[in-house]
Amino acid sequence: EIKHKIMIDISVISVTKDNLEGLKRTWSSLISQDINLDTIEWIVKDGVSRDGTIEFLKEVEQKGILKNFRWVSGSDQSLYDAMNIAMTMMSGRYAQFLNAGDYYHSANVLSRTIAIMHEYDYQDAPTFFYGDDLVENIDGNFVLRRARDIGYLWHSLPCSHQAIFYNTAHIGDVRYDVKYRICADYQFTYEIYKTNYHGYRLLNYIVPIFVAGGHALQQRLKLCQEAYDIKKESSDIPMIMRSFSFAAGYANNVMMHHVPWLYNVHRRLM
Repeated sequence: EIKHKIMIDISVISVTKDNLEGLKRTWSSLISQDINLDTIEWIVKDGVSRDGTIEFLKEVEQKGILKNFRWVSGSDQSLYDAMNIAMTMMSGRYAQFLNAGDYYHSANVLSRTIAIMHEYDYQDAPTFFYGDDLVENIDGNFVLRRARDIGYLWHSLPCSHQAIFYNTAHIGDVRYDVKYRICADYQFTYEIYKTNYHGYRLLNYIVPIFVAGGHALQQRLKLCQEAYDIKKESSDIPMIMRSFSFAAGYANNVMMHHVPWLYNVHRRLM
């Protein structure tokens, strides 16, 4: 009897360090998806946690619920360096970065997404599939962020990093630039867009829910400065647009964390 190998549709990459409860939440959400779990893989990069994470990962491995499960624990330079390390282990047609604590909005997110992906031949499929996201602020309020057109990349990501499925055939040699501590996800996505873009498909539903940490004033300014520097390095975005983007990005960040109702109004109008 000839057994046909099941292709891995999505590599779900999770980076964690000392966030056992968050990782368990992500794991539970992943295995609750209404799909054949053999069609996905879960790759975990742990930063040498000391809170029981390693023991949990060994337990997941032993249970064998996910046939395609790989993990590694070791030191890294940063969150984005850890993502680069994890990417060397992926074998799926598409990659999604869903870190410890992030989880899916519903049990059919992946089945709906894979069905849409299968409308295309893999090599000719869009570079990005992405949808809406729901942000859980530290005060317990939820903010719905509708995904935008890909042209929004001149300013920022059109959705959260966690809401994007990247066509791995189009990633090529692009990696996260670790000199950016906050905005390397924007740099990574924009670099793929500039070098090997083959279109996008908007998913008209919420993909992830993730908890947003509180950002102090200094951190918000650093976030906006990094985004400005990425645009400057790209050399194709004029200074006046970079400056406008800096100011708008800062204002949006403040609104989302402190005046969520106003942020929601703003997102609906813009």
